[in-house]
Amino acid sequence: MGEKTAAAGSQVVRAMGACDIAQAALFADILTAEVATLRAQLWKAEKQWEDRRGRSRCDVDTPARLVRLREQLEEAERLSALLRRLPGKKV
Repeated sequence: MGEKTAAAGSQVVRAMGACDIAQAALFADILTAEVATLRAQLWKAEKQWEDRRGRSRCDVDTPARLVRLREQLEEAERLSALLRRLPGKKV
């Protein structure tokens, strides 16, 4: 319906319009805040785990919460890197 597309290998890529670029920029801003929040939470969780390990060497397994935070941060950073490759506002 009036959308411009271009074949990129076996994929069809839709050209980004002004609304798409604005939405990507908004998402990038939200994602930047999320990355900052996750980094702060991860720092706190790692400090707590380090303190707990200092008191008791029985805790050798990384807590599930810490693993989840690391995974969430990795995913948010991956998405942020992808957004930086888009045209328009740079993240």
